[in-house]
Amino acid sequence: MADTPDNLDPALIRAKELVVRPEWIDANNHLNVAYYVRIFSSGIIALLDRIGLPESEIETRRTSTFAAEMNVSYKREVHLGETVRVATQLIGFDSKRIHYYHWMFQTKDGYLAATSEGLSLHVSLDTRRVCPFEEDSLLRLANLASTQNHLPLPDNLGRRIRIKKL
Repeated sequence: MADTPDNLDPALIRAKELVVRPEWIDANNHLNVAYYVRIFSSGIIALLDRIGLPESEIETRRTSTFAAEMNVSYKREVHLGETVRVATQLIGFDSKRIHYYHWMFQTKDGYLAATSEGLSLHVSLDTRRVCPFEEDSLLRLANLASTQNHLPLPDNLGRRIRIKKL
């Protein structure tokens, strides 16, 4: 489905392109694992913007989302100066949670660098407890889900980590 950035379904949410910075490179001379997560956060930000929860409104609404779970799969190395972009699919949601899947592409050569599956919780910043989304966000989530309902589920959705026994 999302094999290259050139054949992405238009229903996927696209984050802005990011250039890999020198401080993101590790001793192996490639993108450090922590910065894959940082780059995937651009996909979360784009998703939240789409449902009416931009970072600029966190203080006004007194709510935000907190990561609850994340699974990252590394496919190919990314190096200094390369440009990457994240595409996001909404997998599911309820009144307090969002389940999503990201693809990270290196844009020049068009290869899939990594994927990430995540679950975020909607949280009151006053109580620090999970709380329901506002109605406008739930409506936007439902609208997004309807625009993406034709998309197949990602191949490694729900992937678990294990070593097969011999």
